[in-house]
Amino acid sequence: FNQKFKKPKEELTFNFGYSNGTNNNYQTYNTNVTNLNGNTVNLNPSLQRITNTGDNTNYNIQLDYTLPLGKAGKMEAGYRSQIRLGNNDQYADSVLVNTNVYVQNNKLINDFNSKDQVHALYLNYQNQIKDFGYQLGLRAEDARLDTYLQGYQNNILTGNEGNIHYKRLYPSVFLTQKLKGEQQLQLSYTRRVNRPRPWDTNPFLDVSEPLNYRAGNPNLLPEDVHSFELGYSKYWKKVTLTSSLYFRQTNDVIQRVRSVPDASGIITTTPQNLTQQINSGLELIGRFDLIK
Repeated sequence: FNQKFKKPKEELTFNFGYSNGTNNNYQTYNTNVTNLNGNTVNLNPSLQRITNTGDNTNYNIQLDYTLPLGKAGKMEAGYRSQIRLGNNDQYADSVLVNTNVYVQNNKLINDFNSKDQVHALYLNYQNQIKDFGYQLGLRAEDARLDTYLQGYQNNILTGNEGNIHYKRLYPSVFLTQKLKGEQQLQLSYTRRVNRPRPWDTNPFLDVSEPLNYRAGNPNLLPEDVHSFELGYSKYWKKVTLTSSLYFRQTNDVIQRVRSVPDASGIITTTPQNLTQQINSGLELIGRFDLIK
């Protein structure tokens, strides 16, 4: 829906999106284990069959309003909701040694449901004063991830809930100054978020490989990124020079962590939030127009 007003460039837009998808996956695993000398440890290789079925639904609701102010000013405001629903089931069976009989493998059976919601309000204002331009923005966000895993532990059907809920403010500032001689400086700060993938939050223990287990983390927080950048541009008739000095600090860094092998030599890998990561650097880009 798009509504235009009498004032030029004043506009109200509304968008609603819906999508649904299903997936079916069938896999077989034929596993042989050998020692360091290359000799087979298990003379009868294990055979597993795994069937995955999934149903995923997405809703997107967005409302945006734009209001021009003065000669170069503009205000933007809006609301957005993103809701993702997932339901993924896994069934598995394994063949009995020296037979063609398959039996249910409770270690690999699970039912994982997730509901991921992000609701946000934003306000943005930009303007130009002679050679100085600026843009100020703020987004307020309410996010929630609810998960539920049903599976077997010691052949007993159990359930495991995960709940993550946080409210955050994401400011952004962009400052631009035009200089003499076709030069320009830009300084910016933004706060951003990197959310974990749904599978990273599934606590189900994947034991498809006999010595390398994998599991998700239902309490995994999103990465919180603070980014600063100072840019400089210089323009000649056929040459353009662009440079930027940047600094990024990421909190709650998502990293896959491997455990110490247990008494059976099994290593378990799970995503964890590490404390902090800092990146900084300098970029230099030159462009030359050789011919028209």
